[in-house]
Amino acid sequence: MVLANPRAVLAEMYRQFRGIMRKNEYTNEYQRQLLMLLYELLELVQDGGLKVLDEHIESPENSPLFQKYPLMLRDKALVTFISDNFRLMAMGKIKRARAGRDP
Repeated sequence: MVLANPRAVLAEMYRQFRGIMRKNEYTNEYQRQLLMLLYELLELVQDGGLKVLDEHIESPENSPLFQKYPLMLRDKALVTFISDNFRLMAMGKIKRARAGRDP
């Protein structure tokens, strides 16, 4: 079966197998920090409205809230994703009741 596959397929299989065997970068601590950060952000929204998030989502590197979670700050793509989504909520592009649901 292996010999019947083209070289490109075998190379891709090898690449994916190496990816499976690699250590997972999303540790329990990473996941805990992510959940805690999202919880605190949503608590802020619930208690003070979306305007209180401005200082946190406009400059997450300088935000005391984000600084409590160093693993999150290291993941630039995640910080951008979180900031952009909360910014869209603040602008009214995403309704809080619909966030995370299909239209």
